This record gives sequence, structure tokens and C-alpha cells, in this order.
Amino acid sequence: EVLDLSSNLLKRFPASLMKLENLTTINFYRNEIVSIPSDIQNLQNLRILELSFNKLTTLPMEIGNLDSLEQIILYENEMISLPVTIGNLGELKILNLNANQMQKLPETISELRSLETLELAANRFTNLPEDLQYLQNLTNLNCFSNQFTEVPTVIFKLKALEKLNLASNQIKTISKEIRALRRLQILNLYQNPLTESTKKKIAGILPEGVKIRF
Repeated sequence: EVLDLSSNLLKRFPASLMKLENLTTINFYRNEIVSIPSDIQNLQNLRILELSFNKLTTLPMEIGNLDSLEQIILYENEMISLPVTIGNLGELKILNLNANQMQKLPETISELRSLETLELAANRFTNLPEDLQYLQNLTNLNCFSNQFTEVPTVIFKLKALEKLNLASNQIKTISKEIRALRRLQILNLYQNPLTESTKKKIAGILPEGVKIRF
């Protein structure tokens, strides 16, 4: 079952919603929700949670009890943190945190072994946790428009990575360790302070066939 309450100026989750135990998708796109109630854990069949364009700063600890959850979309909120219980979501494939105020991820992010897409664009990250290396199914990492001055070394350990977006940061060089990303197909380095000689060097060390945008 799908519940679409997008664009309704809602400030809170309707209490009656927590009784709809067969829900698989909730769409609260473009509302004014500031918090999610703990009894969201009742929705054990929930697979997609769309919460873009709200006013959330975090998620409840109980989010970690939603064993079937595959997608959490939090684009354009006011997120500053994730609960450590996020690591319990063993089926999660997509986590979208684009356009928030995040500066760090919980170490338990490493337990999201099914995660394929991690969207971190337009936040305040200066680095990424080493534990990210355990996300060996991650194929798409978006770090557009953050505050990186160098490529976090943990990225070079993400062996399944196919798409890497590092555009609009302050990166001046890239380690030859990027060669380890054998499956990389697309690398976006647009709007970074890279010299022409550095760009040539990067192009020379990348696996053949990688599409680069400078």
C-alpha cells in the first residue's frame, strides 16, 4: 500500500498513520514536518520513506527497527545527524541526505551492507569515516558541494564504486590510489581548483574508459 500526502503543509505525522501496518511507501514530500514519531516502528512493511522538503533535523532511534526499509529520501531538510540505529537497516539500498547540514556520519553507517547509493551533496562534510570502507555494495557516491580539500582516502577502498561525484569542493589533487577503483565509470571533479597539469595527471592514472568531468 502507498500513502501519498505530499504538499499538504503537514507539521506532524497523523497518529492514525501508525495503524496502517501494510504500508510499503510513505510520501511526505514538501510538507513542514519537524519530527518523526517513535511509533513509526509499527510500520514493519515499510520499504520507501520519502521525506524531501521538510524541516527534519534528525530521525528517531526507532527508525532502526524498520527491517524492510530500502530507501530513505531526506533531500532538502535541516538534518544535522543520524541516529546510530541507522546501521540496523540491513535492507537499505538508497540513503539520500542531499541539501542538509550534515558534518559527519555515525560509525554505524558501516553496517549498511546492502547500501548501493549514498547521496551527501550540499552538506558540510570535510571528511568521511574510515568505516565507510565496509560498504562494499556501494556503486554511487555523491559528495557534490561539500568542504573537502582532498579526496577522503576511504573512498579508494570502495571497490564496487561506479559513479563518484566530487564536484564543487576545494580539491587540488588526487592520490594515485584512485587506481584501486577498478569499476569506476564516471568521475565528476567539476569546479575544483585543479591545475591543467593535475588534470592530465589524474586522467593518466585512472583506469581506461572512465568518463571524467573537470
